[in-house]
Amino acid sequence: MLYSGFAHGRAGQPIDVTMNDLTFRFSFIDDGTRAARFATNVLSPKSVELQLFNFVSPIGVGLVEPIHLGQIGGRSVHLMFTVYGNTENPVKMLFCTFLQDITPAKEVGVPAAEASHGAVAVPSHG
Repeated sequence: MLYSGFAHGRAGQPIDVTMNDLTFRFSFIDDGTRAARFATNVLSPKSVELQLFNFVSPIGVGLVEPIHLGQIGGRSVHLMFTVYGNTENPVKMLFCTFLQDITPAKEVGVPAAEASHGAVAVPSHG
């Protein structure tokens, strides 16, 4: 594991996580739909934004499996996260864990620049 932690943020105000000279920006976007989804946006060679759409649930919305972000030191880096929040309050709580494989990415067949999108777990309300 490279890093694990949590931070409080607000809808419309991103949370930046910096490791060495790399920055991962978590942006919370509520677009009025109930569909939780995310997208990645490369901001620079050392900065990526994770746009988290409709991550609104007091019991948490998060990934089902890690997403691949790239490589650090020749090792494949993955991310897991869960966001807690609700519709009455713009405050979000982000829990995230950055994982690093012990096998170099080239040996497991994952291109260094690939970014994949994992499934999002949305709790049922009813």
